[in-house]
Amino acid sequence: MNAILQCLSNTELFAEYLVLEHYKGDEQEEDKPKTNGLLLHKKGPLAKGEVTEQLSGLMRALWTFEYTPQHSRDFKNAVSKNAIQFKGNSQHDAQEFLLWLLDRVHEDLNTGNPNSRPAIKPPIEEDDQSLEGPSPPLSAGSFVQELFQAQYRSSLTCPHCQKQSNTFDPFLCISLPIPLPHTRPLYVTVVYQGKYSHCMRIGVAVPLNSTVYRLRDAVSRETRSPWTSSF
Repeated sequence: MNAILQCLSNTELFAEYLVLEHYKGDEQEEDKPKTNGLLLHKKGPLAKGEVTEQLSGLMRALWTFEYTPQHSRDFKNAVSKNAIQFKGNSQHDAQEFLLWLLDRVHEDLNTGNPNSRPAIKPPIEEDDQSLEGPSPPLSAGSFVQELFQAQYRSSLTCPHCQKQSNTFDPFLCISLPIPLPHTRPLYVTVVYQGKYSHCMRIGVAVPLNSTVYRLRDAVSRETRSPWTSSF
C-alpha cells in the first residue's frame, strides 16, 4: 500500500487532480447529501466516495507538509471497510491493490460527480483511417480512465479478401519484466607500495562470467596504473 501511494502521489496529474479537489466539479447541488463534493449513497456499511475522499486528504497532507499518521490510519480504515480482502496487516500484491484503488476511485468519481467528463477516445493514426472494423467503445468515464486507461488493438487480416478485423481490450497498467543484470559490482582494496604506502578501496563492475584478467584490467583502468605484481 505504501509503495502504491508513493507512486500515485508522484504521478503529477493524478496528485494535482486530488490535491486541488478538481473532482468536486464546478457546481454542487445543495439538496443532495455530499462530503467534500462527492455524493454519498449509503447502502449497508459502504459509502460511495469515502475512499477517494480519504485518498485526497492523504495526498493533500503529503504535499502540504501536514501529514500525520492519522491520515494513513483513516485511509487504511476506509480501504478495509470497502475491500474486505485488504483488512488487517497481511502482505498483498502491490499491483492488485493498485488496480483495486484505481477502479474504486473511478467508481467514486462516476457516482460523485454528475458532470464527469467522458473518456477520451484514443488517437488513431492517419494510416489507420482506412482500416475496417469496430471502433473502440466509448462510454461515460472518469479522470482515472482519461489518465491511465488505454487499449490493446488486436488485428486479424483475412489472407483471401484482405479484410481486417480489429478488436480493442482496455487496460489500466502493463506488467513489464525486470531486466536481468549483466554485470556485478566488486569492491577491491588497492595497496600502493613505496615511500608513502597507502591503500584505497574502489568499486568496479565486471561481467557476470568474467575472469580475473578482466577484473585486473578494470582495476587498472580505474586506478590509471599498470599492474607490476600478481593479483
